[in-house]
Amino acid sequence: MLLHKGPEHCSSLNFGLGSSGPVLGISGSELEAGVEYTFKLTISKDGMAPESTTQTVLVQSGHIPMVYLECVSCKAQSIYEVSQNSYVYLRGTCTNCQGFHRGRWSAMTLENETLVLDSSSTTTGSDGMNLVLRQGLLRHGDSYIFTLHVTDGSLDGEGAASITLHHNMPPAGGECHLRGGGEAGMEHGMRVLRAEEYGLLDQKHRELPSYSDLGVSETLLLYSLLLTRCREDYCEDFCVYKGSSPEHSAFLPPGFSSARHRVAVSITVEDHQGAAVTALNK
Repeated sequence: MLLHKGPEHCSSLNFGLGSSGPVLGISGSELEAGVEYTFKLTISKDGMAPESTTQTVLVQSGHIPMVYLECVSCKAQSIYEVSQNSYVYLRGTCTNCQGFHRGRWSAMTLENETLVLDSSSTTTGSDGMNLVLRQGLLRHGDSYIFTLHVTDGSLDGEGAASITLHHNMPPAGGECHLRGGGEAGMEHGMRVLRAEEYGLLDQKHRELPSYSDLGVSETLLLYSLLLTRCREDYCEDFCVYKGSSPEHSAFLPPGFSSARHRVAVSITVEDHQGAAVTALNK
């Protein structure tokens, strides 16, 4: 049974500024075994919206491993969000382990669905202090809790630390349009494909919304114009365009879409973390 107590439970809170940021110190005599403490840090700056983070600590009796977790890949990207195409590298540290210590990872979604960690889903396996996930393992729209359990032969019991990585939503809210070329394109034996996202680029279609990133931090979007040409059971994929411009024109060579071929066109919109949405498929 866990007990939850407010800040009035601690009579001595020491605030300071360390080399890497704010530091909060609490005397060990103030903490009770079996009590779970939640700490919330809010940072404000003029001209910017405040940002907050929380840390939950469960106090246990005895000498147990003190485990610290960090998302190395998140720091490299400066964002703690994941999607299906995310590269995730987590690193664990035991700050008071003295002898041989062993780490074991577990993971689940916020909906309590277990994420299996093995050689097919990771490059490191679930045993060890580091965890590297294979790309494509995570699902769009799901947030995940990763937990590292550590035991040490010279210490009592098991220590653990968890980190929550929230989902990165793919772009949404826009419309894409595909139009064929006119007579000029046909005269030269070419077909013109023009893909554009209707937004503020075209005054005539201002009422149609443009795509935007629904993640915590809005980023530049990447647009792709893809063609698939099939003949019987054999298909070829062509990437006609991939870039940051939401409007693009392409000229296809003569005979590309002959009567013996089926041609499919799709437009995808993705953010810098790879969260993508198919905006058009025809």
